[in-house]
Amino acid sequence: MPVTQRLTRPGQLPDIQITSMRGMFNSVSLCWSLSYLKRRPSKVWSSLPIIIAWGFNLVKPVPKANMFYEPGKTSHGLPYDPFKACVIPRPIGWISTVSSDGKHNLAPFSQFNNLTFDPPLVMFSANQTYEENRKDTVVNAEATGVFCWQLATFDLREAVNVTAEQVAPDIDEFERAGLTKTWSKSLRIPVPMVEASPVRFECEYVQTIRLPGNPPAGPVSVVIGKVVGIHIADGVLTDGRIDVKKTRPIARLGYFEYGVIEEAFEMVIPGDERILRGLEGRPRNLDTVEGNTDTKEPAMSA
Repeated sequence: MPVTQRLTRPGQLPDIQITSMRGMFNSVSLCWSLSYLKRRPSKVWSSLPIIIAWGFNLVKPVPKANMFYEPGKTSHGLPYDPFKACVIPRPIGWISTVSSDGKHNLAPFSQFNNLTFDPPLVMFSANQTYEENRKDTVVNAEATGVFCWQLATFDLREAVNVTAEQVAPDIDEFERAGLTKTWSKSLRIPVPMVEASPVRFECEYVQTIRLPGNPPAGPVSVVIGKVVGIHIADGVLTDGRIDVKKTRPIARLGYFEYGVIEEAFEMVIPGDERILRGLEGRPRNLDTVEGNTDTKEPAMSA
């Protein structure tokens, strides 16, 4: 039966361990050999290769374990917090709003995603400011009940960064970043959107979930909205599908890093084909969708 014993000495790096009965046998043999050579010093040089081989077989470094830490309890030991660098890539919530007194606001949020697709719901989360105030975007969405999202692309990356700076509520980030405005069509209050963005959502505010957080950035406001209008530029479509090679969306990584999505690959889940409908983006009932004249159920693709 294998025996493992850790041998440690003050200042010893790395630790060594005897890992098996074979290792214990070799250790005994090595001790006997050293005793023999002590009695016969003339044999030391001729026996040195054997001693070294025994030593390498007996003693080996203990591999370092993977890093583990408990956020808020134990230190990760790194110069920067790795958490957000682990959850990547994160789509950017480039959100535009209008204040209750008509001021226009535009800001990116790196905690953004869709929640479901039928009906389409999206969310973004916003920490409070360092003055412990809620972000203008959150205040405006709650006050007016509407907001818009626009796809942050590689070509618009500098404008995205400009609109990330925290400025006074009466500053128009569209103008500050040199962005041309276009307007929502379906919302009860018109909301400006980034005209140069190839994909844009018009959203109705649903609710805010307040989550606890540590100061100064916490607590966190998680804002949920229902998508009621979608704009897609014809130029980013290929065979009726949005082409990431044309949109080139950017995403947040860790630290100050961003990524750009330019390649895609496909995988189809095996098994029951009914689950593929939502993943592929097919409507529930093709014959009930306005403008769709194809009432025949298409075959599922494998």
